[in-house]
Amino acid sequence: MNTPTTGESQSNHAANWWRAVREVRKEGRGEALAGYLFIGPAVLLFVVFNAYPIFRGIVIAFSDYRYLVPGYAPFNGIDNWREMAQDHVFWESLRRSLEYMAIYIGFNFLLAFLVALLITEIKSTREAGVYRAIAYLPVVLPIAVAVLVWKQLVNAQFGYIDVLAKSLFHLAHTPDLFHDARWSVPILAIITVWKAGGTSVLLMLVGLYSINTELYEAAALDGAGWWRSRSSSSASWMPGRRQRGDWSGATRTKRHSCKAICAGATPPR
Repeated sequence: MNTPTTGESQSNHAANWWRAVREVRKEGRGEALAGYLFIGPAVLLFVVFNAYPIFRGIVIAFSDYRYLVPGYAPFNGIDNWREMAQDHVFWESLRRSLEYMAIYIGFNFLLAFLVALLITEIKSTREAGVYRAIAYLPVVLPIAVAVLVWKQLVNAQFGYIDVLAKSLFHLAHTPDLFHDARWSVPILAIITVWKAGGTSVLLMLVGLYSINTELYEAAALDGAGWWRSRSSSSASWMPGRRQRGDWSGATRTKRHSCKAICAGATPPR
């Protein structure tokens, strides 16, 4: 039996090392390719329906674009912007957009925070999972079904909201929420909050589950009520409000909480 020399041993070691490196690189390329294939459809949809329309809109904003005249779009500087600044319809549209944004952001945050707080108070893991699923149900509900639900709710004659308002406040007439200009923007913002608020609830839950319950107990000992202790402690100690030195631990806790929520369990505090 021939014993390999030192040079042959080093050569074999280098060859094995290079073979291992090539295998790792192949695995890395395979994983990268799989990752690109997974995100490819989402990127394509973003480019077609988001990025390109934004870019196209910017180009049109600085040109004399005529839809009925193909290929006619000469550059006209800021003439469109000057004309828009003198148009009262633009300012009315901007006012309604700001009204919609203010109602949506404020109502979405308050509702999601309150629902998430109530869910964290539930001790039963199974029951908490049921309420999380209920909170997220409107997000996965088809648009067609959501439209039918709210069409019935806000019906001006036989809608549930109309009947409830007349019963509680003894009103002879209630406004048509969809067709009255004073109520159309608020009701659309509320419907959007109901449809997309489940995502905000889950994000709030990830932060709330990472807060140590000893903070609530300490606040209660200092005389704070339920709402005061929960709102103050939660706003101060959510991972997003922590100092830079606590980010690593907050990230680990948030990751664990997110996994637990997705698995249907209430994360330990």
